[in-house]
Amino acid sequence: MFDFDAKPGEIIYFGTYPQSEDDIELPIKWRVLKNLGNEMFTQ
Repeated sequence: MFDFDAKPGEIIYFGTYPQSEDDIELPIKWRVLKNLGNEMFTQ
């Protein structure tokens, strides 16, 4: 689940996506832009 303690600038992992030629699903990296406690804005 989410790391609701993540601070702006930190990296979290959420979801997976095939990111290699052999279709291995890897975690998606997201950078935290803003954390309101119950909402998180990422890029």
